[in-house]
Amino acid sequence: MKKWVIIGIVIFVLGYLLFGTEMGTILRHGNLNALVKHLKSYGWLAILISIIIVIIQTFFPFIPFVLLAGANALVFGLWHGYWISWMAAVIGAIVSFLFARYLAQDYAMKQASKYKLLDKLNLHIKKNSFFIFLLARVIPVIPSSAVNFIGGISPLSFRQFFWSTVVGKLPIVFLETLMGHDMVYFKQHPKRLMIVVIIFTLLVWIGYLLNKRLTLKGK
Repeated sequence: MKKWVIIGIVIFVLGYLLFGTEMGTILRHGNLNALVKHLKSYGWLAILISIIIVIIQTFFPFIPFVLLAGANALVFGLWHGYWISWMAAVIGAIVSFLFARYLAQDYAMKQASKYKLLDKLNLHIKKNSFFIFLLARVIPVIPSSAVNFIGGISPLSFRQFFWSTVVGKLPIVFLETLMGHDMVYFKQHPKRLMIVVIIFTLLVWIGYLLNKRLTLKGK
């Protein structure tokens, strides 16, 4: 089967799930309460549905991951929800990495080219690939979806991508899970939510500074 046929099928399925289903409507509207209620209606299948939702979010990142992580925490409990969100995030990253590497390199290159930092990263990937992608996971220098695509079209090995993702996703998913959970239970955890938001904001700010500095150096 030709690559463009597979790509077309993948895009059609993901597009249908997002724009042609009740779950997709809920996701597009960002309604956390409706998402929680809908997930609970699936019973034990909710874990599988949650993983599928995160894979969709990987390709359509306008859906905030913190919304999905928060929903999982509310449906499965804080810790179980965290591990499910982490596992789903890792699987979603692997799917988009393989998609970029073996099916849609031109599309991935087009998406990655939006970030000037790409050229600078490519200069160091061969020597410090694991560290660079681990840093990109922990500190949001560029969006996670772009990191996946960049990994797919870079010299990075799958093993390096896998372990940098597995390890790097642990802290950032934890922060987003806590944030999503505590936004609903704000009255019970006001101080914790404030601390998590401050930490997350600092990471985003550090990522912005790194992006700006490395981009300027690359000129």
